[in-house]
Amino acid sequence: TIGDLTDPDGKIVATYIRATFENAPAHRAGLRFGDKIVEVNGTNVLGKAFPEVRNMLRGPRGTTAKLVVERHGTGQRETV
Repeated sequence: TIGDLTDPDGKIVATYIRATFENAPAHRAGLRFGDKIVEVNGTNVLGKAFPEVRNMLRGPRGTTAKLVVERHGTGQRETV
């Protein structure tokens, strides 16, 4: 599950991982609650609404997506 974080003016700041579920692709890939999605398949997604990010993540069954996430707590960026 993903969702947006907005600033006090309602502007979208980023899309975050809100939950992962055991055996789901995101969980198997190592995504965790609080991870900020920075890139999807080489495209910067900061400031994009979660429906747009979600559509970028979806594809035919069995395909993969390359994400860059910023880990909650450490701020380190990792490619997943």
